[in-house]
Amino acid sequence: LLQETLAQAIAQTREAAACPDARDAVRAVIASMAETHTRFGALLETMSDPRTQHACAPDQDFAELDALVTGIVRRGVETGVFRADVDVPVAVALLLHSIGVFAVLAGERAHAETAACLTGLFLAALET
Repeated sequence: LLQETLAQAIAQTREAAACPDARDAVRAVIASMAETHTRFGALLETMSDPRTQHACAPDQDFAELDALVTGIVRRGVETGVFRADVDVPVAVALLLHSIGVFAVLAGERAHAETAACLTGLFLAALET
């Protein structure tokens, strides 16, 4: 089940990475996180825990997620929609690990509201 969840996350991230505009791709990545967390919250928390992460899925799966999101952020920088001084590895780590925010705020607000806030914060930090 954990591997299926990760496979779905990778498929959704591939789809998001195909968006021509990096801002739309970021929106799609965060929206897919909200959807995935709604369906598989507890499993995602297990998968993102460094103590269990490698037992849940092969390293190459996590590497693919990283590469897809890195491509989105780099494309945004290269096309001028994101600032030229964006620290790509930090932006990628922030985006990928922001899925934990859904768990923290789950009892306080809907995932769609959290996704909208995350998207606004992330894009405000990156856009030119």
